[in-house]
Amino acid sequence: MLFSEGSLVYKLRYVWEELNLVKEAASRNSYLSLKPSVVTVEGPSGRIHVAVPQLSIITSEKLASKDPDFVLAADVWIEAKKLVESSSVRILGNGPLKEAINALGLPTEGGGHECLLIDADAGIGLEEYLRLLNAKHVCILSGVVNVEKKVMEGELKHFWSSHPVLTGIESREELRVEGAGDITSVRKIKMLSKPLLFLGEDVLMAEYPYNNSIVFAGFGEGLREFLVRVLLYVC
Repeated sequence: MLFSEGSLVYKLRYVWEELNLVKEAASRNSYLSLKPSVVTVEGPSGRIHVAVPQLSIITSEKLASKDPDFVLAADVWIEAKKLVESSSVRILGNGPLKEAINALGLPTEGGGHECLLIDADAGIGLEEYLRLLNAKHVCILSGVVNVEKKVMEGELKHFWSSHPVLTGIESREELRVEGAGDITSVRKIKMLSKPLLFLGEDVLMAEYPYNNSIVFAGFGEGLREFLVRVLLYVC
């Protein structure tokens, strides 16, 4: 989309550490960049070109939480989405997704464009979940019954560093997730989704490319940053 001269750019490194900035931006007419873009800004000796990374907030209003990293000196096209596209969020369950939504301050009531969250304790059946695959959603598969569950452990790794929910995270830490739903054990989920994040040899997070929805196999404390990024990306 086209952003005009004077627009302000705020780079996000770790969303979980900058929740106040995100919440303030969400209350304004703000956008989230999805791909890196080269923009023109005013430098000490005149106009220069700089790269705006994905997962940057772009807004026309100055935010009180911190100073902008860049001020656009010329109109530019940037691939971006509205920071909060959904007018409301519907939550099934009462687990980490609900906690993350509350931390981000996203609306949980209202009509219009809805984002569905299926939490780790949702307890819905597999057939019901499969009927919801066309809806814009985030799911923690451990909250879906009739899915094979397992313990996942090993090194956290990914191979797509340019994706907005993965960019800037180079952690190779060891994690253990108990009671995770096996994404690859459900044929329809395996066929429709694209793996994004692995824990050892297991798929921990995958995306449905046709509507940019995300499914997690399970959840552990080391995944909070991914969780809040996913909520901004999907909802």
